[in-house]
Formats: sequence, C-alpha cells, structure tokens
Amino acid sequence: MLLALTDYQERSSSYIHFLRNLAKNPNTPSDALEKLYLKINQTQYPNTIDGLHDIASHPNTPVHLLEQFAVHSRTDLRAKVAKNVNIPISILERLSNDSDSRVSSIAKQALKERA
Repeated sequence: MLLALTDYQERSSSYIHFLRNLAKNPNTPSDALEKLYLKINQTQYPNTIDGLHDIASHPNTPVHLLEQFAVHSRTDLRAKVAKNVNIPISILERLSNDSDSRVSSIAKQALKERA
C-alpha cells in the first residue's frame, strides 16, 4: 500500500507535505523511500529540502542514498545522515572528518555510541 502511494502525481504545495508524511512513516520500506527521493528531487517547491531531511533520517533509507546525502553541499542534510541509526560505520567515519564542525561532532558522537 505505501509503495502504491508513492505514485501519487499531484503537483502542489500539499504534494511535498504528502510525500514528507510518507517519508516519516516508520513502516515505509526502502524501495518506497527511493521512489520518494526521486519524486522530491524533481519538484520545484521551497520545502523540498525538508523532504530530503526526512528521507536521510529514516532507518530504512537505502545506503546508496545515504552515501549521496553524506556528500551533499548542505551541512544540515549531512548532519541528518550522521544521526541516522542505520548509517554504515564507513560513512560515519567519513562524516567524522567533515569540514563542518557540527557534522563532524555528530558523526564522532555516533561512532562513540556504537563502540
């Protein structure tokens, strides 16, 4: 059912809100999150970054998307990735050396918590 909802096609400001709610749902599977990422990335609304934050924070987000987010130009998105409970150690290690002190601090703390 959730995967079918990602095919919703309306293009309005409520569209991103709808997609964000799907991305926040703890039961959204990884393949649906991937579809949401593609849809959110295609929109031209100002709050699309919030949708990317939701996907970056979701524990079911595919690793290849987390890798993309980990090198994104936006520090707030990289920080969300560093807080993801299922982020691979290799990405956390990379983020622990991030040029932004906040991102590197979050990643270092996450590494300590996993030790």
